Amino acid sequence: IRNKPYFKRNNGGVTFSGGEPLLQSDFLIEVCKLLKKENIHITLDTSGVGNGNYEEILSYIDLVLLDIKHTDKNKYQELTRQKNDETENFIVALNKSNKPVWIRQVIVPGLMDNDNYLYSLKEYLKKIKNIEKIEFLPYHTLGKEKYQELDIDYPYKHLEAMDKEKCQQLYKKFINILNKD
Repeated sequence: IRNKPYFKRNNGGVTFSGGEPLLQSDFLIEVCKLLKKENIHITLDTSGVGNGNYEEILSYIDLVLLDIKHTDKNKYQELTRQKNDETENFIVALNKSNKPVWIRQVIVPGLMDNDNYLYSLKEYLKKIKNIEKIEFLPYHTLGKEKYQELDIDYPYKHLEAMDKEKCQQLYKKFINILNKD
């Protein structure tokens, strides 16, 4: 609260991000209530996987940054080790909320850096309302060290980081694909 004059002047606020904030729904709701009493902007950075209460959570949220893990449900499960059912449930609640959405797509080499994926992303995004912005983020390998520290096998050790320039070129190509309609 004491920093409110600083961040309000710069159109700032509070962003809840990961891990996955929707997995802490009770806590998230209580903190959001307090922030709204102070008229503080709230952004939710999520992959849409939580334990419910999406409508109530979204009633306090001003902006959603939605991370798309994959457009194909089988590839989604392969990549995340879980089904995409909760993400789909979140998208339904998100559409009902009419909140502004920024899409964030991490581009993983060999999985998302091809035309087929770009076209599937275009189709997938048609089911999400109020998209204001789409970002492509290059996959990086910074998570490897965290896994090593926790003595957990890193499932993507065979993947190299995504070249930032190639990622930017894919983004431009995607925008061209979007604008074809």
